Amino acid sequence: MFDKPIDYGSTFSCWSYSLLHRVINEIFSLNLSLTCVYNNLVKLGFKLATPKKIFGKASQEKIDEYRQKYNELISKFNPNTDVLFHFDECCVDLDPKRYSKVLTLKGLNPIVVSKSKYGRINISGFVSPITHEIDMLRIPYGNSKTFILHLSLLQEKYHDKENIYIITDNAKWHKSKETNDWLSLNRKIKILFLPPYCPNMNIVERFWWYLKTFVIRNEVFDSHYCCLERVFKFFKELSFDIKQIAELCCI
Repeated sequence: MFDKPIDYGSTFSCWSYSLLHRVINEIFSLNLSLTCVYNNLVKLGFKLATPKKIFGKASQEKIDEYRQKYNELISKFNPNTDVLFHFDECCVDLDPKRYSKVLTLKGLNPIVVSKSKYGRINISGFVSPITHEIDMLRIPYGNSKTFILHLSLLQEKYHDKENIYIITDNAKWHKSKETNDWLSLNRKIKILFLPPYCPNMNIVERFWWYLKTFVIRNEVFDSHYCCLERVFKFFKELSFDIKQIAELCCI
Protein backbone atom coordinates (compact mmCIF):
# COMPACT_ATOMS: atom_id res chain seq x y z
CA MET A 1 0.00 0.00 0.00
CA PHE A 2 2.94 2.31 0.45
CA ASP A 3 4.02 1.98 -3.15
CA LYS A 4 3.07 5.00 -5.23
CA PRO A 5 0.53 4.80 -8.09
CA ILE A 6 3.29 5.78 -10.51
CA ASP A 7 4.96 2.42 -9.72
CA TYR A 8 1.97 0.75 -11.41
CA GLY A 9 1.93 2.89 -14.52
CA SER A 10 -0.50 5.54 -13.25
CA THR A 11 0.01 9.30 -13.54
CA PHE A 12 -1.78 9.87 -10.19
CA SER A 13 0.28 10.94 -7.19
CA CYS A 14 -2.09 9.54 -4.52
CA TRP A 15 -4.24 6.45 -4.15
CA SER A 16 -8.02 6.56 -4.48
CA TYR A 17 -10.50 3.69 -4.01
CA SER A 18 -11.25 3.47 -7.73
CA LEU A 19 -7.58 3.52 -8.71
CA LEU A 20 -6.64 0.86 -6.16
CA HIS A 21 -9.65 -1.22 -7.23
CA ARG A 22 -8.43 -1.22 -10.85
CA VAL A 23 -4.80 -2.02 -9.94
CA ILE A 24 -5.75 -4.93 -7.63
CA ASN A 25 -7.98 -6.51 -10.26
CA GLU A 26 -5.31 -6.14 -12.96
CA ILE A 27 -2.41 -7.50 -10.90
CA PHE A 28 -4.23 -10.45 -9.34
CA SER A 29 -6.61 -11.10 -12.25
CA LEU A 30 -9.60 -10.66 -9.97
CA ASN A 31 -13.04 -9.25 -10.53
CA LEU A 32 -13.70 -7.59 -7.17
CA SER A 33 -16.33 -4.89 -6.95
CA LEU A 34 -15.46 -1.38 -5.83
CA THR A 35 -17.68 -1.87 -2.76
CA CYS A 36 -15.73 -5.00 -1.82
CA VAL A 37 -12.39 -3.16 -2.08
CA TYR A 38 -13.79 -0.25 -0.09
CA ASN A 39 -15.16 -2.44 2.74
CA ASN A 40 -11.90 -4.38 3.08
CA LEU A 41 -9.82 -1.21 3.19
CA VAL A 42 -12.09 0.20 5.92
CA LYS A 43 -11.65 -3.01 7.93
CA LEU A 44 -7.88 -2.61 7.59
CA GLY A 45 -8.14 0.91 9.03
CA PHE A 46 -7.87 2.98 5.86
CA LYS A 47 -9.99 6.02 5.03
CA LEU A 48 -10.10 8.85 2.49
CA ALA A 49 -8.62 12.08 3.81
CA THR A 50 -7.77 15.44 2.29
CA PRO A 51 -3.99 15.99 2.35
CA LYS A 52 -2.91 18.80 4.63
CA LYS A 53 -0.33 21.18 3.23
CA ILE A 54 2.55 21.92 5.58
CA PHE A 55 5.45 24.24 5.06
CA GLY A 56 8.99 23.01 4.80
CA LYS A 57 10.82 22.96 8.08
CA ALA A 58 11.97 26.44 8.94
CA SER A 59 15.60 26.81 9.87
CA GLN A 60 16.05 27.76 13.54
CA GLU A 61 19.33 29.37 12.58
CA LYS A 62 17.53 31.64 10.08
CA ILE A 63 14.86 32.46 12.65
CA ASP A 64 17.47 33.40 15.26
CA GLU A 65 19.32 35.50 12.69
CA TYR A 66 16.11 37.35 11.80
CA ARG A 67 15.22 37.97 15.45
CA GLN A 68 18.65 39.40 16.08
CA LYS A 69 18.29 41.81 13.15
CA TYR A 70 14.76 42.71 14.25
CA ASN A 71 15.90 43.45 17.81
CA GLU A 72 18.69 45.64 16.45
CA LEU A 73 16.14 47.51 14.33
CA ILE A 74 13.80 48.06 17.29
CA SER A 75 16.66 49.21 19.52
CA LYS A 76 17.45 52.12 17.17
CA PHE A 77 13.87 52.76 16.07
CA ASN A 78 12.70 56.35 16.64
CA PRO A 79 8.90 56.82 16.30
CA ASN A 80 9.44 60.50 15.52
CA THR A 81 11.62 59.86 12.48
CA ASP A 82 10.93 56.23 11.52
CA VAL A 83 8.01 54.03 10.46
CA LEU A 84 7.81 50.24 10.41
CA PHE A 85 5.50 48.11 8.25
CA HIS A 86 4.92 44.46 7.47
CA PHE A 87 4.13 43.83 3.80
CA ASP A 88 2.50 41.01 1.85
CA GLU A 89 0.41 40.22 -1.25
CA CYS A 90 -2.82 38.25 -1.35
CA CYS A 91 -5.39 36.97 -3.87
CA VAL A 92 -9.15 36.79 -3.23
CA ASP A 93 -11.25 34.42 -5.34
CA LEU A 94 -14.58 35.62 -6.73
CA ASP A 95 -15.92 32.12 -6.22
CA PRO A 96 -14.53 30.36 -3.11
CA LYS A 97 -12.74 27.12 -3.84
CA ARG A 98 -14.13 25.68 -0.64
CA TYR A 99 -17.27 26.53 1.33
CA SER A 100 -17.53 26.48 5.11
CA LYS A 101 -20.37 24.92 7.07
CA VAL A 102 -23.42 27.10 7.72
CA LEU A 103 -26.41 26.75 10.03
CA THR A 104 -29.44 25.21 8.31
CA LEU A 105 -32.61 23.30 9.21
CA LYS A 106 -32.38 19.54 9.50
CA GLY A 107 -33.08 17.86 6.18
CA LEU A 108 -32.24 20.95 4.12
CA ASN A 109 -29.03 21.32 2.13
CA PRO A 110 -27.81 24.91 1.74
CA ILE A 111 -27.25 26.02 -1.86
CA VAL A 112 -24.94 28.73 -3.18
CA VAL A 113 -25.71 30.01 -6.68
CA SER A 114 -22.48 30.93 -8.41
CA LYS A 115 -22.67 33.58 -11.12
CA SER A 116 -19.02 34.38 -11.33
CA LYS A 117 -16.24 32.86 -13.36
CA TYR A 118 -13.16 31.54 -11.69
CA GLY A 119 -11.54 34.96 -11.36
CA ARG A 120 -9.69 36.66 -8.57
CA ILE A 121 -8.41 40.01 -7.44
CA ASN A 122 -4.89 40.62 -6.18
CA ILE A 123 -4.10 43.07 -3.39
CA SER A 124 -0.99 44.12 -1.52
CA GLY A 125 -0.95 45.55 1.95
CA PHE A 126 1.12 47.24 4.65
CA VAL A 127 0.37 47.00 8.37
CA SER A 128 2.26 48.78 11.13
CA PRO A 129 2.44 46.89 14.45
CA ILE A 130 3.53 50.13 16.13
CA THR A 131 1.11 52.81 14.86
CA HIS A 132 -1.57 50.28 13.75
CA GLU A 133 -1.90 51.93 10.34
CA ILE A 134 -2.99 49.84 7.35
CA ASP A 135 -2.60 50.55 3.66
CA MET A 136 -4.07 48.35 0.90
CA LEU A 137 -3.72 48.55 -2.87
CA ARG A 138 -5.17 46.56 -5.75
CA ILE A 139 -2.50 45.15 -8.03
CA PRO A 140 -2.75 43.23 -11.34
CA TYR A 141 -0.10 40.72 -10.27
CA GLY A 142 2.54 40.20 -7.63
CA ASN A 143 5.74 41.31 -9.34
CA SER A 144 8.62 43.79 -9.09
CA LYS A 145 6.70 46.65 -10.69
CA THR A 146 3.73 46.44 -8.33
CA PHE A 147 6.02 46.03 -5.32
CA ILE A 148 7.99 49.11 -6.31
CA LEU A 149 4.74 51.00 -6.97
CA HIS A 150 3.48 50.34 -3.44
CA LEU A 151 6.87 51.24 -1.97
CA SER A 152 6.82 54.51 -3.95
CA LEU A 153 3.36 55.40 -2.65
CA LEU A 154 4.45 54.63 0.89
CA GLN A 155 7.57 56.76 0.47
CA GLU A 156 5.48 59.64 -0.84
CA LYS A 157 3.06 59.36 2.07
CA TYR A 158 5.86 59.36 4.65
CA HIS A 159 8.16 61.79 2.88
CA ASP A 160 8.88 63.53 6.19
CA LYS A 161 10.34 60.36 7.75
CA GLU A 162 14.01 59.50 7.72
CA ASN A 163 13.63 55.72 7.61
CA ILE A 164 10.87 53.45 6.32
CA TYR A 165 11.43 49.89 7.49
CA ILE A 166 9.66 47.11 5.60
CA ILE A 167 9.39 43.50 6.80
CA THR A 168 8.36 41.06 4.08
CA ASP A 169 8.78 37.51 2.78
CA ASN A 170 11.25 36.11 0.28
CA ALA A 171 9.14 36.32 -2.90
CA LYS A 172 11.52 36.52 -5.86
CA TRP A 173 10.22 39.94 -6.98
CA HIS A 174 11.02 41.37 -3.52
CA LYS A 175 14.67 40.56 -4.25
CA SER A 176 14.80 41.06 -8.01
CA LYS A 177 17.41 43.18 -9.79
CA GLU A 178 14.70 45.71 -10.67
CA THR A 179 13.71 46.03 -7.01
CA ASN A 180 17.31 46.24 -5.79
CA ASP A 181 18.13 48.90 -8.38
CA TRP A 182 15.18 50.99 -7.21
CA LEU A 183 16.11 50.53 -3.54
CA SER A 184 19.67 51.66 -4.26
CA LEU A 185 18.24 55.00 -5.43
CA ASN A 186 15.74 55.25 -2.58
CA ARG A 187 17.78 54.51 0.50
CA LYS A 188 15.13 55.80 2.88
CA ILE A 189 13.38 52.43 2.49
CA LYS A 190 15.10 49.52 4.22
CA ILE A 191 13.87 45.93 3.88
CA LEU A 192 14.21 43.15 6.44
CA PHE A 193 13.37 39.72 5.04
CA LEU A 194 11.55 37.14 7.11
CA PRO A 195 13.13 33.70 7.50
CA PRO A 196 11.98 31.18 4.84
CA TYR A 197 8.86 29.09 5.56
CA CYS A 198 7.66 31.41 8.33
CA PRO A 199 4.47 33.08 7.03
CA ASN A 200 3.14 33.13 10.60
CA MET A 201 5.76 35.79 11.43
CA ASN A 202 4.28 38.22 8.89
CA ILE A 203 1.58 40.28 10.60
CA VAL A 204 -0.24 41.02 7.31
CA GLU A 205 -1.00 37.30 6.94
CA ARG A 206 -3.29 37.61 9.97
CA PHE A 207 -5.36 40.28 8.19
CA TRP A 208 -5.73 38.08 5.11
CA TRP A 209 -6.82 35.23 7.39
CA TYR A 210 -9.38 37.42 9.18
CA LEU A 211 -10.73 38.73 5.86
CA LYS A 212 -11.24 35.24 4.37
CA THR A 213 -12.44 33.58 7.57
CA PHE A 214 -14.90 36.11 8.99
CA VAL A 215 -15.66 38.76 6.36
CA ILE A 216 -16.05 37.13 2.93
CA ARG A 217 -16.55 33.55 4.08
CA ASN A 218 -18.87 31.70 1.65
CA GLU A 219 -19.46 34.90 -0.36
CA VAL A 220 -19.72 34.62 -4.14
CA PHE A 221 -19.08 37.78 -6.16
CA ASP A 222 -20.67 38.58 -9.51
CA SER A 223 -17.69 40.60 -10.71
CA HIS A 224 -14.18 41.77 -9.90
CA TYR A 225 -15.65 45.16 -8.99
CA CYS A 226 -18.07 43.68 -6.42
CA CYS A 227 -15.28 41.66 -4.84
CA LEU A 228 -12.93 44.62 -4.73
CA GLU A 229 -15.62 46.89 -3.27
CA ARG A 230 -16.36 44.39 -0.49
CA VAL A 231 -12.69 43.90 0.40
CA PHE A 232 -11.84 47.59 0.47
CA LYS A 233 -14.97 48.44 2.42
CA PHE A 234 -13.77 46.06 5.11
CA PHE A 235 -10.28 47.57 5.24
CA LYS A 236 -11.65 51.12 5.23
CA GLU A 237 -13.88 50.34 8.21
CA LEU A 238 -11.05 48.45 9.91
CA SER A 239 -8.70 51.44 9.57
CA PHE A 240 -10.88 53.29 12.12
CA ASP A 241 -10.91 50.35 14.54
CA ILE A 242 -7.50 50.66 16.17
CA LYS A 243 -8.42 48.17 18.89
CA GLN A 244 -9.21 45.45 16.32
CA ILE A 245 -6.00 46.17 14.39
CA ALA A 246 -3.99 45.95 17.62
CA GLU A 247 -5.62 42.61 18.48
CA LEU A 248 -4.82 41.17 15.05
CA CYS A 249 -1.22 42.37 15.35
CA CYS A 250 -0.90 40.48 18.63
CA ILE A 251 -2.38 37.11 17.55
